[in-house]
Amino acid sequence: MRRLVPVFVMACVVMAVAPMPVPASTTSVVVEDVWPRAGEVVDAGPVRVAARVEGGGAAELRVDGQVVAESAPDTGAEAETQRVVAASVPLAAGDHIGEVRADGKLIRAWRFTASDHRLVRRVADSPTGLAVALARNQVPGGEAAGAVLVRDDDAADAVSGGALAAGLDLPLLLTASDSLPVATREALADLVAPGSEVHVLGGEAAIGPGVAEEVAALGLEVRRHGGVDRYDTAAKVAAALPPSTTAYVASGTSFADALAASPAAARVGAPVLLTAADRLPAASAAALADRGTREVVVVGGTAVISDDVIGELGERGISARRVAGPDRAATSAALAAEVTGAGGGGVAVASSGDPLATLVAARDAASASRPLLLSDHGRLSDAVRLAASATAPGDVVLYGASDAVPEAVGRDLRAAITSGPAGLCHRSPALGASLPDGRVEVLLAASGEVDAARSVVTALVDDRQVPVGMVATDDPAGLAATVDLTSLRTAGGGAAELRLVALVALADGAGWARADWTITVAVPDPVFATTGGVDLHLPSTDVALIGFHQSNHDGAQGLVTSGNGTEMVVMPDRGRDTHPTGAADVVANPNLPITAPVTGTVIRAGTYRLYCDHTDHYLVIEPEQRPGWEVKLLHFTGLSVGVGDRVEAGQTQVGTGPRALPFRSQVDAYDEGRGWPHVHIEVVDPTVPDRPGPGC
Repeated sequence: MRRLVPVFVMACVVMAVAPMPVPASTTSVVVEDVWPRAGEVVDAGPVRVAARVEGGGAAELRVDGQVVAESAPDTGAEAETQRVVAASVPLAAGDHIGEVRADGKLIRAWRFTASDHRLVRRVADSPTGLAVALARNQVPGGEAAGAVLVRDDDAADAVSGGALAAGLDLPLLLTASDSLPVATREALADLVAPGSEVHVLGGEAAIGPGVAEEVAALGLEVRRHGGVDRYDTAAKVAAALPPSTTAYVASGTSFADALAASPAAARVGAPVLLTAADRLPAASAAALADRGTREVVVVGGTAVISDDVIGELGERGISARRVAGPDRAATSAALAAEVTGAGGGGVAVASSGDPLATLVAARDAASASRPLLLSDHGRLSDAVRLAASATAPGDVVLYGASDAVPEAVGRDLRAAITSGPAGLCHRSPALGASLPDGRVEVLLAASGEVDAARSVVTALVDDRQVPVGMVATDDPAGLAATVDLTSLRTAGGGAAELRLVALVALADGAGWARADWTITVAVPDPVFATTGGVDLHLPSTDVALIGFHQSNHDGAQGLVTSGNGTEMVVMPDRGRDTHPTGAADVVANPNLPITAPVTGTVIRAGTYRLYCDHTDHYLVIEPEQRPGWEVKLLHFTGLSVGVGDRVEAGQTQVGTGPRALPFRSQVDAYDEGRGWPHVHIEVVDPTVPDRPGPGC
């Protein structure tokens, strides 16, 4: 990979954005304040532009070079008093420059932005009232095919309700435990077609029989989804959704993650199931099996859902991937990439501390294909701000009262979506560039000094986020980043559209700058070698290099490299009199799982004594591409499959990671000091007699 040159040699050309000092003795006018304020984002359309000035001279107000208001000089006794020069100016979306001039000289210039992304607040006197208002908006003409009814004082049974309501395109309403609120009863009567099903979430201890009787009295059918606990209830809710091969699994004790997952789950018609921190409850496991689930998106970090749960999913033959951030707000930001591009545009924002309002927001956001972002204690994290900047253009919708989600949060998000007040150049790769390999270098430069620690670059391919690493530069106005696409390897390789979104923090709180562009990249092939019709896939998404060497087995087949962009080397002769590429040592990230290198059936697995002295795992797979042959794996930890299991190349986790051996291996000399361990892979024709083993 090429090294980044850390110094930028050309500057962005931008208009002046800082207040201009008033030259001494040239004018008696002083600017005290301006509106909109420097860097502020306002609604496009008629905008009140104003300046408060002091002094007796004439003042002229301009916007984008055009005079919009003037004040005559004041020579009377009140000449030193303040006055406001203002005008209503029709402004299109984009950046605009305001100016105050006096005596033909520039006194103040500032930049602000007009945006066609509206700030919209959905608020009512209670979560119940908000649910009713949103339901009436979703079903303006009535005649919905049913409704989802959840308890209004406890989110335990309700967290899967947003995905259910969105998946079935039904309004979601709240009820007290013992009786229907008047507003909810009226909404059911007005919006739901007679004879339709009302899905009641929770047992009779949560929503009593009296509520069911009131629903039935409206001419509606009651379908209760009540389990012995919240896990069982979520599983029963999943059974009401149409078939899908994907499911989202979130913590059963931290509801924010499950609620934020609702729009993403609704997009693909998937249920939201719940899990304990270190094990998959029986009800959730049964629901996954009943639905024929092949992929699970685990929502939340290891603090709420451990890797043991992912391992258990792998044992059940289910592919699992984790979507998480360092906290619940950041996790909601990570989930945004699952929804971005679905067509609705914009973002929804709710408070992580208000689960019922968030539940209602989740249903509404799902209907508009908006990601649901969480603010925490009225604040907006950098991760959430970045997620907003990567969304399709649209409204910023705030759910709940201003004390839960302050107006400043909405303004901050809109500023992230809208081009910021300071310019940003993306130096490379250029718009529309085509890149040849799996790693992309990005060079950025802002119009002023940047705060590199708070700046972020996100990369999306088909709405899936890929890793980005920030690199320091010597230029105080510059940033560099590397984007690693090796995890996107696809059979045969090919081209993909990579969307890059940069959100750069300016130093000293001067604001944010944003750039958004798309380039075409080559997606590498995961096949690193072939032999006899058997394709070997990389066993990890992060491989440093592959060292080929002689095998101990006379039946080991010579491997032909595929040239997929991974660094490879054929190591010196070991004196074994076998093919020089009969085995491959794949140096891989010790923190990532090992996946099957071929599709096939496990025929042997367990432990053995390496060199008669070290306990090691082994795995033998009969490949579908060549029945009768064997693909062997050695040197890994956490064996997670057994004899008879079917494994998918590059998909099925077979171990938790490569094993660090207690001695130096031949391939270590080629690893450039990284010190990563390796897994050993070879393809063997067992009909070829092997030489005697060491006898241990």
